[in-house]
Amino acid sequence: MNFATAFRDSADQNRQRVAIIDGTMNLTYREFDEYTARFAQALTLMGIRSQERVLIMAKNTAACLVAAVGCLRDNIIACPINTRWSAVEVERAIEATPVAAVAFDDGSIEQAEYLRSVLPPEVPFIALDEDIKPDEGMYRLKDLLTRIEPNYKIAFAEDGDIAMQLFTSGTTGVPKAVLHSHSGLAVFMSMFGFAANTNLMQEVVPARDTVLAFLPLYHISSMMTLYALSSGGKAVLHQGFDMDKFLDAIETYRITRTTVASTIIEWMFDRPDIEERDFSSIVYIGYGGSPVSRAAVIKAKQLLRFTLLQAYGSTESLIVTTLSGPDHFTDWAHGDMRSFSAGKPMMGAEVKILDGSGRLCAEGVEGEIWVKSPAMMLGYANKTREESGFDEHGWLRMGDTGYIDGNGFLYVTGRITDMIITGGENVYPKEVESCIAELDDCVADVAVIGAPHPKWGETPVAFVVPKPGTNPTAEEIIRHCETRIAHYKRPSKVVFLDLIPQDGLGKVQKDKLKELLGNE
Repeated sequence: MNFATAFRDSADQNRQRVAIIDGTMNLTYREFDEYTARFAQALTLMGIRSQERVLIMAKNTAACLVAAVGCLRDNIIACPINTRWSAVEVERAIEATPVAAVAFDDGSIEQAEYLRSVLPPEVPFIALDEDIKPDEGMYRLKDLLTRIEPNYKIAFAEDGDIAMQLFTSGTTGVPKAVLHSHSGLAVFMSMFGFAANTNLMQEVVPARDTVLAFLPLYHISSMMTLYALSSGGKAVLHQGFDMDKFLDAIETYRITRTTVASTIIEWMFDRPDIEERDFSSIVYIGYGGSPVSRAAVIKAKQLLRFTLLQAYGSTESLIVTTLSGPDHFTDWAHGDMRSFSAGKPMMGAEVKILDGSGRLCAEGVEGEIWVKSPAMMLGYANKTREESGFDEHGWLRMGDTGYIDGNGFLYVTGRITDMIITGGENVYPKEVESCIAELDDCVADVAVIGAPHPKWGETPVAFVVPKPGTNPTAEEIIRHCETRIAHYKRPSKVVFLDLIPQDGLGKVQKDKLKELLGNE
């Protein structure tokens, strides 16, 4: 089956409804269906065939979605790529997977020009923005959408055919090309839809969603955008995050769902005008990366009355577990800590914890997280299943550590590669970060890394952003940790910052923290 049939069926049922709003190219479902059909036909006329790859370097726009879904219709592999990468980084990412065409916007002109010099001359380039002047051998999306007759037939996809090739972040080396099948994405949309509508606090959910999407197509959170368009919803696209625009868009477009980094939720509740904003349309705000503070959870329930929904997964696995709205509000003061967890597996997904010898860990015992889901990747491009991290039974190694409690909730304690070894003992930064985050009356953000130590090998160091108007001391933070975690896990040093350095997706840049530590 071809995943594109979901978008065609959605368009058939919602012809005149608005599908996409991005400020430059607002499209109805009829227009979206026609434009993707024209784009698919254009690729065919260019000589691009089934299961060849089209690289998409573009911001979060309607044109980017037209290109991606147009590829799917022809059973051509859509390869959205991080627009923040340099031209050389893009070349390194794609060198193991041949590219049949490149679609780009005005923010990726430099990368496109470089690729034209290194890719074979017959590879066509498609400019997605109207104001890009096409050179010889280059096409403009506007021309393709007006001069080429649409072919509404959707190409058949064999079982196991690839729909999208996503790329890992590449923070530890050359990005890996992650292959997701048509059938896997279709199954994931069913899993996502079930979780989205059963993990809420509200008794009534809207028949059609209006999704506010800040994260671009190359990030797994963009699956919410694809879900909206495959289910008759509306996608409001923004490029990059701005808090004022975020809040204004929720009110203006009556947003029902959106996904942000957990830190953004904290920033939102620190705004003095937050009680004056209208959130009555919101069904949930999804987040990932880490739990949010107790103070933010309480405000979401008492002040704004909407659901928070945490999701855990990766580019390889897509979303595996979710923490429901009601599970955010358990009595943690009396020992129920599930609000600090990553939730339970979605319908169809499984999670297990293994020790260093490959044995199943008991409840509450920390080990390595393995997952299994019908929506997982097929594997990495040009890698075997084993090389891609799968075992012989189809379980996928996540590279994270954690444990499962007696109620089946998963707690993620850190990345294996981030583990700090101090005096022969293992310390996971997330455990220390969670401990310090309990001081939510004075701590706005925290990150922990390992620093070289002449006696112990390494020692934890905490970087803390104080909340406005507070002045916590290093001694207070260390003393708090000593009452809750083992002595060797407490930070030996606390560095106060105005802001924890993060990349465009909200991921802490620990390499920059190490640089800051080295400059002290």
